[in-house]
Amino acid sequence: PNWKALAAIGGTIVWLMAITRAGEIAGALIEAGLPAATPAAAIRWGTTPRQRTVTGSLGDIARRIEEEGLRPPGVLVVGRVAGLRDRLGWFERLPLFGRRIVVTRARHQAGEFARALERLGAHVLLHPTIEIRPPSDDAPLEAALARLSSYDWLVLTSANGVERFFGALLERDHDIRELAGVQVAAIGPATAAAVRRRGLRVDAVPGEFRAEALLEAIGAVDGKRILLARALVAREVLPDELRKRGAEVDVVPVYETIVPEGASTLSALEDADLVTFTSSSTVSNFLRAGGAEARALLERVAIAAIGPITAETIRQEGFEVAVMPREYTIAALTGAIADYFANRKRAK
Repeated sequence: PNWKALAAIGGTIVWLMAITRAGEIAGALIEAGLPAATPAAAIRWGTTPRQRTVTGSLGDIARRIEEEGLRPPGVLVVGRVAGLRDRLGWFERLPLFGRRIVVTRARHQAGEFARALERLGAHVLLHPTIEIRPPSDDAPLEAALARLSSYDWLVLTSANGVERFFGALLERDHDIRELAGVQVAAIGPATAAAVRRRGLRVDAVPGEFRAEALLEAIGAVDGKRILLARALVAREVLPDELRKRGAEVDVVPVYETIVPEGASTLSALEDADLVTFTSSSTVSNFLRAGGAEARALLERVAIAAIGPITAETIRQEGFEVAVMPREYTIAALTGAIADYFANRKRAK
């Protein structure tokens, strides 16, 4: 390079892949006439949650890089802009900057949650512990769809249930108009929103996003016929209570969850700060697939649960829940995680 021309440029210079050459570059620029006191910065993994920055002057940046153990890949910045880090370093001030957070949702659902965490600076580790597929026995679903108009209530307990139910309805040449006169109940805002996207009004949404609260929302059910579309494996609280109140309940699995391939490999999660669980299935499958290694991981990291049922599953397995939002949604869980780490930072 023409070092004298670079030294006289009068602006900020950026070298790519320059971490290991910082001493050579700095020495050449100083020899060419650039003052040793010129601000300099070395940045590794810039604009990612793994970003590390070392600042100094042209005269000492190589030593600072060595002292901080900064390794490639990275860039070297020389000039006045390098001295503005305190004013321009917005990324490193994000509430979850540098935090490694595990997301255990099904892969097709993890994107929204992961992006929300990344916008707050987190390094997200995707580790799906459930995979959703049609039920192995679809005879109960076929029978329920054949008499759909005979029900008084259709109860949907998750967004997955909504998508699978209406998908099956259309795949089997049924018509959404068969739900005319059938009231629809949904547990949680995400479930209700999924129903509305199908063009249907939701008649009952509980104040709390749990099955038990739905019993209060739908009122008297004596003599009513209720179709409960849900996962193959689920708690029996809701159907049992509905039957106690005199309802005729058909529990119809519209999907089942399995452990996906790769769920037993936990090596990438060793440095995690927090593991998130958004259903009891994600907890059970994480522990089933990971065995003793999974238990050891959960003993040393913080754990976040989306709601009380998931939290209770975690506690029954012998672990503490560090984070649970007041509202049992992904958005609220994201905010609660940010608050948790902010409080920890203030406590130090």
